[in-house]
Amino acid sequence: IGMDYLDRFLSTSSPRAIWALRDKKEFQLVAMASLYIAIKLFEPLAMDAGLLAQISHGCYTEMDVVEMEQEILTSLLWRMNGPTTHAFLSHIMTLLPPSAYGYDKPTAMTLLDFSRFQAEIAVSDYDLSLQKPSTLALAAILNSIEGIEMSLFPARSRFQFFQLIADASGMNPFSSEVNVARARLLELFSQSSGYEMPQIANLTPVIKADQCFMEQKLSNNTMPQTMSLPVGVPRQLASEQGTYCAKCA
Repeated sequence: IGMDYLDRFLSTSSPRAIWALRDKKEFQLVAMASLYIAIKLFEPLAMDAGLLAQISHGCYTEMDVVEMEQEILTSLLWRMNGPTTHAFLSHIMTLLPPSAYGYDKPTAMTLLDFSRFQAEIAVSDYDLSLQKPSTLALAAILNSIEGIEMSLFPARSRFQFFQLIADASGMNPFSSEVNVARARLLELFSQSSGYEMPQIANLTPVIKADQCFMEQKLSNNTMPQTMSLPVGVPRQLASEQGTYCAKCA
């Protein structure tokens, strides 16, 4: 959330935002103030601005942090609850009925924890920063579902969940954009944790990140707007008389 505030502020026409893009010390102050605001809004205990000043080892005063906080809030027009990947994760997960995973709470917690971790590591990646938060949330959930055994989360329940997502949000879980994000998230997960995220269900596997990016680039440059390249997974959603079903790509 703090990174979201930072990115949005730096995209404004505020003189201090423009200067922060050129000056390292000003950029660090913006980053600290963004974190300060996020903690105040979303954590049970607020952080004192004086503590941040102490952490900076004399680089900034308490007044510097407070003034930058005000500058960020004013530049963003006090719109501090914009859609984030974590927010979309929560909304999408509400569409999943407990009966889908046999009311097994550890399965639900595993799905949510893996999805949240992917959302967190996505913040540091430039390519994923260009993706919609809703796309990242859906990609993280699909990766996490793929790591759950079929006995705990049957195929029928999975595709019913995908149907609910498509109906409620209009997003296609098997679009090329989602697959690009999924492949990149799997790569970042491996780099961050030191091991591969389990992908054992084999219902909706993804292709490699470089292949995904290449297909998307070719699609954007060479294909007519009315056409799209087939998704790089064995199954994709296809609309047939208002329903979605799995079919070979």
